[in-house]
Formats: sequence, structure tokens, C-alpha cells
Amino acid sequence: MGKICKRCHKEKDISCYTPDKRLEDGHKGVCKVCVLVNVKKYQETEKGKRSLMRCSLKKHHNMTIEQYNQMLQDQDGVCKICGSVNPNGARLSVDHDHATGRIRGLLCITCNRKLAIFEQELFAELARNYLCI
Repeated sequence: MGKICKRCHKEKDISCYTPDKRLEDGHKGVCKVCVLVNVKKYQETEKGKRSLMRCSLKKHHNMTIEQYNQMLQDQDGVCKICGSVNPNGARLSVDHDHATGRIRGLLCITCNRKLAIFEQELFAELARNYLCI
């Protein structure tokens, strides 16, 4: 059974559409591919980037964008460890203690990666000491 997408106007199998029990035929009018294309376009806009960042901060750190911006301002817009910005202009990463969830600061991508490696090596050393290896 086929259905014509309202966006690309192509007939596609019904499995190409997201189910929606509220609609007469039980599926949305726009195919999944067109929905994804539209979402990607939105995420590339400034509003979309802010929305994505807001959701990510809330989900991963229980933090608002206002709290992030205040922390960024408190750090003068630079990495808390090395004092630089990301070379590609990307936002600074939220660094947190994985055991407690406590946010420690904002880091550039380089320091964030090096800190992760350091923490893994530190843990490995503590584990070796514990196991008397």
C-alpha cells in the first residue's frame, strides 16, 4: 500500500511514514526522509542550534543555557584549564565529575580530551594499586 508524501510528492510504501493513530490512515503525511531533511535544515539555523544546545545541556547536565552562558562569562569565554577557545569556534564543553555529576567548568576540546585520558590513566593506576599488580 503506497502513500504520496506531502513534501516530496513521491509515492512511497506506508512503512516510510511515521505512525500516527490520530490521523485517518494511521500515518503522518510527510515521509521519514523528508522529516529528517527538514530537521537537519532547522538544526543548522541559529534558532535550531540554540534549541539543540538547550536540550543537550538539560539532558546531560541538568543545566540551563542561561547557567552555561553565566559560567562562560565567569570564565571570560575561555577554557578553565588552558585559557584558550576552541580552534574551530565551537562552544566549550561542560566538564563534570562522572562519579558525582558536579560541574567543574567549561573546557576547550583539547583539554576535555586530555582530561578524559588522564582520568582513565588515574583510574587504571588506582585499580592496579587496589589489585596489587
